[in-house]
Amino acid sequence: MNYYHPRNALIVASLYLMDNWVKAYTGIPLALLLDSILFLLCIRLLGKRSSYKTRLLLIIIFIVFLVNFLKIVSGISMIITSRGILMLFLFVYLALDYVDKSFSIYLIIKYFKNYLSILVLFVFIDGVYINFIGSSSFFINLFGVAGYAMLGNAVFFDSVAQGIIPGSQHASIISCAGIIMFFPFLKGDFSTKNTIMFSVSIFCLLVSVTNTALLALVTSLLMYIFITFRFSMSYLFLISVAFISFFTMKKYWKAWLTMRYDILESVDDTMVDNFINNYFEIFLSPLKNINQLPIFYQLTGVGKSSLLGKQKVISEYFGFSYFQIDFGYLNMVLEQGLISMVLIFLLYLYYFRYLGRILRIMPASVDRIIMAKLIIIVNIFAISGIHYVTITKNGILQFIVVIGVALFIMGNRYEKRFLTLNRNSMYLTQLH
Repeated sequence: MNYYHPRNALIVASLYLMDNWVKAYTGIPLALLLDSILFLLCIRLLGKRSSYKTRLLLIIIFIVFLVNFLKIVSGISMIITSRGILMLFLFVYLALDYVDKSFSIYLIIKYFKNYLSILVLFVFIDGVYINFIGSSSFFINLFGVAGYAMLGNAVFFDSVAQGIIPGSQHASIISCAGIIMFFPFLKGDFSTKNTIMFSVSIFCLLVSVTNTALLALVTSLLMYIFITFRFSMSYLFLISVAFISFFTMKKYWKAWLTMRYDILESVDDTMVDNFINNYFEIFLSPLKNINQLPIFYQLTGVGKSSLLGKQKVISEYFGFSYFQIDFGYLNMVLEQGLISMVLIFLLYLYYFRYLGRILRIMPASVDRIIMAKLIIIVNIFAISGIHYVTITKNGILQFIVVIGVALFIMGNRYEKRFLTLNRNSMYLTQLH
């Protein structure tokens, strides 16, 4: 059996995606079982020869493991409730081994393009059914045991797609990723299947639109323009369009908010400003809880749990007056600690800067377009974490890690090829 076939990664990500449903109806934490298997696989790989970068990643994994151990000893956290950051780094380690030994990165991308198609189609089926065929509560009721809830934030349609994919935030971010992946940059992208999926992705965004998704999409595109900037008329045109779009959005953002939230209909600017200020107070509320913690818990975190009632226990244990769990990275600092979050930030900063440098030296080619699409998609999921950490959810995390690592290895291989060509060219020049 070929363990490095791309199909196996697709199966693993699919199993993680089903964790919420399986746990809801059977009580079996499928993700915990899969994590245990992958942890054993990680131990099996430890004895193999690795590069200094891989050894550095293993050191980071050990540090995060130690942080989790300290939380267990402190008595407030459990390994099954605070393993998320540990598994993130472990997934990266396993994905580096997996992608590097797979016979084709392009085949991996093809398989995961199909995986993204499935996610987009889930959103499409949800949106069409609840708006045009059946009840808006059908999928919420069907998957209600998994913790889904009704939201009244629809704009373009009557109801928000959020039943099959867990929540409208997930649905809208996935839709944005679909728009980028299936956008016909390449000649081959004008296939019937790709054109249909691009159109479906646009519909899915309309039926599940969130402010976070729009912000993540626009910011990711701007970041891509920034890191790949070349002084040319095409890039100057793109920057001009970006600035015009930004100031246009700024002019109409209050009007957009009144459309997004029913409570703001027919109100004046003062009430809109008050709503925004209250929203930011809620958004920044984890900072109040972090500031009142002892330094030990600021560094290691208070833990996190999907187990019923555990969140309330943590809140009461530390005496938090308000425990808002939805606002992304700030809340992750509270739950996972400064040590783990700083390590994540440094890893992503290195990753982003490295790929930006590779993209700047790459000539216009199919590889460059593929890398551009992938880095924008990874950024969309990463940036969305300012509000809701979609990227950490089961099935999504595994998908993004493999895509991100494939992108990194593509860049690494191109860099080696580019440097080899440069050395050969310099050698030939010296001979002449």
